[in-house]
Amino acid sequence: MPNITTNKIRFKSKHKSKIRKVRDLLEGHECVVVDERHQSGTMSVLNVFDFNKIIPMPNNIFNVDLTEEERKSGKINWYDWRINNWGTKWNSIDAKVTYLSDTSIEYQFDTAWDCPRGIADVIKDFLPKGVEIDYWTCEHEQVNQETGEWIKETIFPKRPMYSIRQMNFEINKNNYAKDKQKIH
Repeated sequence: MPNITTNKIRFKSKHKSKIRKVRDLLEGHECVVVDERHQSGTMSVLNVFDFNKIIPMPNNIFNVDLTEEERKSGKINWYDWRINNWGTKWNSIDAKVTYLSDTSIEYQFDTAWDCPRGIADVIKDFLPKGVEIDYWTCEHEQVNQETGEWIKETIFPKRPMYSIRQMNFEINKNNYAKDKQKIH
């Protein structure tokens, strides 16, 4: 079982129609999930914060584990694609609207291991004009050794940590500059 991160994000706008638009843009499809509390062992759930709506996973992604040879040939599976693009292996888990008014909407959802940093990197560009992120916080299932509390992190309005994508960009940019100097 992975460590779970609880995400809370609130969008705000001066226009009620923009809040409804955010809700419509993020709402995904119903999916069947395992739930032993139900007689059938499964239940149907509507994902109200669907990462596929923000960064859609291509249809040509393999849904199985790949061999090393397949990876070397350029094939990519769902797991690798999601880690590289969303920053977490699963879509949002147990997503729900926790607050709704004419001027704001708040979501809470869980993710495996960490905040979906790939989603956080592009969410501002995804939103309709006139909608802002009021905040995005994460509560990690990792304990602060000094306080004994779960580690909390603010993603918005400030970003204290670089995302993996940003770090790779900075490393590659620096390597490119070094290589360019060697050539000249």
